[in-house]
Amino acid sequence: MNGKVFYNFVWTKAPGQWRARHNLTTVQHQAVLDQAKQDGLKPVNVSVVSVNGQRRYTVLYWSDSIGSWQLKSPILESDYQRIFDENKQSGCKPIYLNAYVHDGRPLSSLTDTATTD
Repeated sequence: MNGKVFYNFVWTKAPGQWRARHNLTTVQHQAVLDQAKQDGLKPVNVSVVSVNGQRRYTVLYWSDSIGSWQLKSPILESDYQRIFDENKQSGCKPIYLNAYVHDGRPLSSLTDTATTD
């Protein structure tokens, strides 16, 4: 709203380690992702918003086993179905989908997981 980002949280008690970050630039997001991977954490939610022409990321990582995973962003609206079908065929399922508009184009970010490591 008017160039501002608002956040909402849902808390739960669950075992394991977690890491959450918000308002990250693309470069910061990649650095946090790389560190989380080194620390054995996996992305559970990756939310993207476009504010004043810049992408901002909010991420949640968790140590719980979700199997192998992949994160794709940005995905053009015209490419989404093909990417979804390819991932489904390879045994992956979506665990988080985020849609946003950047520079007037609808885009998505998708986190997929496979059932085994």
